[in-house]
Amino acid sequence: MIDRAAFERDGFVAGIAALTDDEVARYRAALLDLYSHVPEDVHRYMINLHATLSWAADLARHPRILDAVAALIGADILLWKSKAFVKFSGPGNVGWHQDLPHWNLDPDMAVTAWVALSDVTPANGCVQVLPGTHQCGSRASEASADENSLLSAGLQFEVSDAEVAAAVPMALRPGEISLHHGMIVHGSGPNETEAPRVGIAFVYAPANVRQRSAPDRHVDLVRGQDRNGGFFPVDPPPAGEKQAQLAAAMDYFEKLRSGEIAYNVR
Repeated sequence: MIDRAAFERDGFVAGIAALTDDEVARYRAALLDLYSHVPEDVHRYMINLHATLSWAADLARHPRILDAVAALIGADILLWKSKAFVKFSGPGNVGWHQDLPHWNLDPDMAVTAWVALSDVTPANGCVQVLPGTHQCGSRASEASADENSLLSAGLQFEVSDAEVAAAVPMALRPGEISLHHGMIVHGSGPNETEAPRVGIAFVYAPANVRQRSAPDRHVDLVRGQDRNGGFFPVDPPPAGEKQAQLAAAMDYFEKLRSGEIAYNVR
């Protein structure tokens, strides 16, 4: 049962059971296998996995994940984006930021489901949120000089010491998910353990959402009815053998890194 009142007040909920142990093992293996083929300088651009990889498209449509999302945004759901978030031991981090201000959505509503495929703790760099900041509007961001930032756009902004002291870590067990509002201020520290922190994020929006700019690709209706009149182009689902899908994913990520494909997700 999702505590919608808590989500509306705080901007997040965490610890929602979603995947079985067998599902965790299968999706974790698939994600780590993907990372084993992708150069490290491309890791931050591992976005829209669901567009090229069948296993990611399937996970994005997992009924227990969609049930949790539907409790917050309704029965008609678009998959807006997906992004891999494996954090290996070392200084890699995600600076404090918001998501929605970069996405040009109308109306401004999106919820991220962060899917844990390993233990996710403060020690290995779990996501931390500043409760209630989703109700405080957009903050001005600036380019980050941190070479260890895992954000694809390298943006962040300052937060006060008092805000940092009030931050809440969204610790998760394997198979659990957290949900956070697209306007909440969030970030994560480095992985100070030896084992990788393994997860993947899916961003969902109500199916009446459009963009103020030209429509992005790979926005999929994953439940219910299309309420936006076919605003987003329909792409074919991932197809082909595993190696062909892997090659397509690597090509896509590299084009994001090089700028050949313009992208506005962080």
